[in-house]
Amino acid sequence: LLGHLTPNLRELKLVNSVLRSFRDLGTSLINLRILHASKCKISDLDGISVLPGLEELYVPFNKIQDVTPLAMHEHLQVLDLEGNCIQDFQQVDQLSTCDVLTSLVLNSNPIKEIVYYRRAVVQLVPRLVSLDDEDIVDKDRQRLNEEQMTKVFQNVKESKRGKKKNSSRGRGDSTIESHMSGS
Repeated sequence: LLGHLTPNLRELKLVNSVLRSFRDLGTSLINLRILHASKCKISDLDGISVLPGLEELYVPFNKIQDVTPLAMHEHLQVLDLEGNCIQDFQQVDQLSTCDVLTSLVLNSNPIKEIVYYRRAVVQLVPRLVSLDDEDIVDKDRQRLNEEQMTKVFQNVKESKRGKKKNSSRGRGDSTIESHMSGS
């Protein structure tokens, strides 16, 4: 219905609304480029394919765990998932198929606690120029070795105790603890 009433709509802001599925927006919003859906009780991204021209998606503070529906979304450049439930790097790996994705926000997600977080995200989505509202720097682009990537995909968490201890000694590597995910 919305697409039939406003076929040339390019930007839509839904804040504190209830959006059960992106399919509820209809299939006629082919010109929509920017969607803001903050605090809309979104638990999944199923149906996002009805928005093929989407370039910027802002869905902070929802309950999203799975970003698989965004895989191969060919126009997506900006993705804000702050304050959701992204827990593992298999989800970030799905985003590697978004060929023009340059800005990603994952602040306040459980994934931020995983060891080598920034370097792993940048390695999996190499076209990023901004992560968590900070520019990507050369240090972020240092490739992780196979052992380090294994820890990333096993959801090994950074030890807060070890991180503090190491930072007081001025070393760049943090101590880690293993907490395997329940999946």
